[in-house]
Amino acid sequence: MTRNKSLTNFGQLAVNAQDLRFVLPPRQSGSARTFAYLQKIDSDGLGQARRVSYSDGTDEAIRAALADDSAVTFFVQFSDPKNERFQLIKRLGGHIVPVVDGTILKQRIGGQSVYFAQDTGISQQPHLWNWVGKRVITACTPMILMTGNSNRVEGIGNRREHERLIAILRGTERDQLVPRTDRFRAIVQRSSEISRRAKEHFIRLSADARERALPLLERAYRSARRGIHEMILKARPQ
Repeated sequence: MTRNKSLTNFGQLAVNAQDLRFVLPPRQSGSARTFAYLQKIDSDGLGQARRVSYSDGTDEAIRAALADDSAVTFFVQFSDPKNERFQLIKRLGGHIVPVVDGTILKQRIGGQSVYFAQDTGISQQPHLWNWVGKRVITACTPMILMTGNSNRVEGIGNRREHERLIAILRGTERDQLVPRTDRFRAIVQRSSEISRRAKEHFIRLSADARERALPLLERAYRSARRGIHEMILKARPQ
């Protein structure tokens, strides 16, 4: 999230990471840990960020980021329109940048996807598809994501208990593992996975922003390589 109108996709954040100031929630928060993970998997982009600081809370991080055109904040939040943070962003003139990128969406753990591109609402009023201030296209994780290799658990007894826990969770219906409150269900129902075409669109936007930042010679090489690949595809029998 930022007030800088020129930042509209994740690729732009990535290629400008060295020049931007990232103001994050507390260092031990889930948001800060997720940001660190994104830096790890995008070492040549977001991983190049050098001006990273931490606030006492998420609201403080939002206010600090919206006081400077060169600042950005990152936080993990359910898309609940009643949450005051989304109203705060709107009042202070900020906008949410879609966190959708090929590097992020290809992440796997145990053969399962870690992130999915979702279309989620942050407004209490119904609107047509439009992520600016009303709906957000962003990467979301599954509600339940079990990780951990049992072979790394010390002690035979502990390892067996770990394996048994995983087996129980895998055999449990997903609906039994999430809250049943009407408000929670309403929040979940506001989000849906976007179409393949829409996902490819956002991935392309991010990739184009990264490519424009490459040196001229490397851009020319990549363009020529894509042209050859397209010629080969067209030459194949239909």
